[in-house]
Amino acid sequence: MKKTQETPRKKDNTKQAVLHMAFEPINGMIIKNRFVRSATWEGMAKDDGTCTKRLIDLMGKLAKGGVGYLLSQFLSPAFNKRQDQYGGSIENRVNILIEILSNIRARVGNNYPVLLKMNSRDFLEGGLELDDSLKAGVILKNAGIDAIELSGGTIASGKEGPVRTGIVSGKNEAYFKDAAFAFKEKIDLPIMLVGGIRSFSLAQQLVNDNITDYISMSRPFIREPDLIKRRKAGNHNQAACLSDSKCFIPAMNGKGIYCVVEKKKSRKK
Repeated sequence: MKKTQETPRKKDNTKQAVLHMAFEPINGMIIKNRFVRSATWEGMAKDDGTCTKRLIDLMGKLAKGGVGYLLSQFLSPAFNKRQDQYGGSIENRVNILIEILSNIRARVGNNYPVLLKMNSRDFLEGGLELDDSLKAGVILKNAGIDAIELSGGTIASGKEGPVRTGIVSGKNEAYFKDAAFAFKEKIDLPIMLVGGIRSFSLAQQLVNDNITDYISMSRPFIREPDLIKRRKAGNHNQAACLSDSKCFIPAMNGKGIYCVVEKKKSRKK
């Protein structure tokens, strides 16, 4: 009799993250877990909570507090179930970012640009919403952050995650623009907008309409590293990126990140 293979249960990463967030102790800017141990091994963080020059050189310009990563989870009530000064109200949940900013400032001084990438919304049940992200933005502005890059969603947000596919010019580009507009109205800071911006005309309109100050892109540069050079030369055609996210497949297999479509094209030549 042939034995049927049992389908393995899908790992509930969200539940594990919630438990981890609820009980892990904090020492200064360092959360004693695998994320920080990794940073320490790479020479980017010290055991006393201060950052090394290597961290400043590599990451001092942009602290990543968005798209469901560790600092994003601190801001999100869906993940952050702590009952200390780092959990509960948004004023508490933003404390870890204030401490990190303070540690960076102590090392680099007030004239060095320190930026933050953060979620506008989590697009998760019980997750971070725009009202709270705006409150966090105001607190961070008062604490001395120099600019905010707005993103949204997490890996658990389904079709409303940070990296969306099937982007068609003009129809579903700039999917966080409403949040950027809200931030620009309430917070006197330079705002950078990321999220499916592919056409030059839309990027220009977003800046001209005072919805954002700067445009951020990622996947388009994987296919066209010279995209900015092309546009500066007067070719304003839409980015060639198909937004299929196939570029992540080789990266997940340890083969680096590259445009799969472009590589297939080059092989045919």
